Amino acid sequence: MSDNDIHGLADKSVRLQQVIAAIEVEAVAEDGAIRVLARAGGRLDKIDLGLQAFEFSAAELGPIVAETIRAAERKAESKAQEAVRETLGEQFMRAANPKKGNGE
Repeated sequence: MSDNDIHGLADKSVRLQQVIAAIEVEAVAEDGAIRVLARAGGRLDKIDLGLQAFEFSAAELGPIVAETIRAAERKAESKAQEAVRETLGEQFMRAANPKKGNGE
């Protein structure tokens, strides 16, 4: 791996960290009662309960909130994985598997 490859990978790594830090996703329960904002890495920023949420009992509301949180986390993780693929791409794959692609 050349110095240029290393510097290029380092630059992409910094950009990737910035992109991942900026990821924010929203998930909304089917009935719109709960809205969750989350970031990559599993960080929840906000849980909003709409007026419809107060029509549920605590036993009913808990699973809806939990599923909406999981949906937001899945979206954030998916966006982070997409950012890794888009940012690091082939250069990352060559660095991770130096023998592949060299005819070996």
